[in-house]
Amino acid sequence: MPPRTTEPDLNAPPLEWTPRSSLAPPERVVHIASEAHAREVLANSRDSPVAMLGGGFSRARILRADSGLLLDVTGMAGLVRLDASTATFGAGTRLETVHDLLRSIGRRMDCSPGVIAAQTLAGAVGTGTHGQGLRQSTLGDALEAVRFVDGTGAVRVLRHSDPEFGALRLHLGRFGVLTELTIRTVPWSAYTCEKLAVTEAELAVGFPRWNEQYPFCKAWWFPDTGMAHVWRVRDASAAEQERLRRNDNRPVPLTGADHHLNAAVRATMAAMRRQLHSTDPRRDHFLTVTRFMDFHDVTGDLYDLLCKGIPVQQVNLEVALPLERFHRVQRVLREWFDERHPELHYPVILRATGPSKAWLSPAYGGSACHFGFVVYRATDGSIPGAAMRSVREAEELLAAEGGRPHWGKHFTPRLYDFPRLFPRWDDFLDAAGDADPGGRFGNAFLRGLLWRRVAG
Repeated sequence: MPPRTTEPDLNAPPLEWTPRSSLAPPERVVHIASEAHAREVLANSRDSPVAMLGGGFSRARILRADSGLLLDVTGMAGLVRLDASTATFGAGTRLETVHDLLRSIGRRMDCSPGVIAAQTLAGAVGTGTHGQGLRQSTLGDALEAVRFVDGTGAVRVLRHSDPEFGALRLHLGRFGVLTELTIRTVPWSAYTCEKLAVTEAELAVGFPRWNEQYPFCKAWWFPDTGMAHVWRVRDASAAEQERLRRNDNRPVPLTGADHHLNAAVRATMAAMRRQLHSTDPRRDHFLTVTRFMDFHDVTGDLYDLLCKGIPVQQVNLEVALPLERFHRVQRVLREWFDERHPELHYPVILRATGPSKAWLSPAYGGSACHFGFVVYRATDGSIPGAAMRSVREAEELLAAEGGRPHWGKHFTPRLYDFPRLFPRWDDFLDAAGDADPGGRFGNAFLRGLLWRRVAG
């Protein structure tokens, strides 16, 4: 198969949300080249706290090295070994590399891809990155084994059958320096993405049902206009697969342009111009919305269809609630939009996933709907105050409904009773303590979250 196609890299967007210079001074950043190097660094800095860095797409507070070392694992990249149903990669391998290599041999990861392909495999697993679809869950749920250097400097390998493996499926960097991850793979296949514009009422009825009917489904809700954009992804028909093959397996449009969402997109862009003091439609934050205009159905590789994120400096809030409560939560948000007229820069993102085995996953124990909210930085680098107030209000509403936050995105810890929300919370703390008895890995923010009960 040919290499995947990509959209033009307009304006060369940054490869991370958080500049690395803000996480630690250069003299405290160590670029780990190998497992042996990781062991050497840990042995030579026994009294030093250690923070882990992958692609840099999580919020700064979860990455920042308050003191001690910041270990960058992107040097440990590439394929380590391959068999009929699994592939093992270096922890710092970018997801786009994982996708491209597997695709070249007719395989793919046994999960939906996330949105941002520049994430590292270890970082994406560590914070609970997920795609959409009730027949799978997080990237961590596709893990078969993890090799890492623990807090004592010992090399350990945990496999999916080990009782504590649920902690490694979303590890938050607390177990040590991950060096290799083995993921489950399945045969590559072609998919068709059916794109449609629906009313808010149609979304309310259809979203749970579409998720049951289709392998993958995602929606963007434009509350200000009462419209939504829906992607329903199914297996491609024989005729669609043939068209794809004749196009060298590059995405094939199947329909003419549909204009039904253009008015909603223009309304969103008008609000963005006012709030961000920008009128240049070529700026990346506008491109994240204008791509919804004149949409059409398309057949292609799952990665080409779904891994379409444009990295833009932003504040991204995501809170998950049980899918069975989708209708109630949508009504709560509808009342909030009507009463408060919040200032957001993007439609509300709706993604559903199946139950996760990761102990700290927002989808642990049952299918979940992940509600996402985005605000962008203005041209001067600031975040509009009204937009941040809107994000805080949205989070307070969803937290009050019993929501669980995405660990790598914006969230306010005081709003959540983590031990109550995550039934395996204490088990995670115990497993992390066994791997890192001296408490070296993490920073002040993570210690406040994950070690509060142990310390108290």
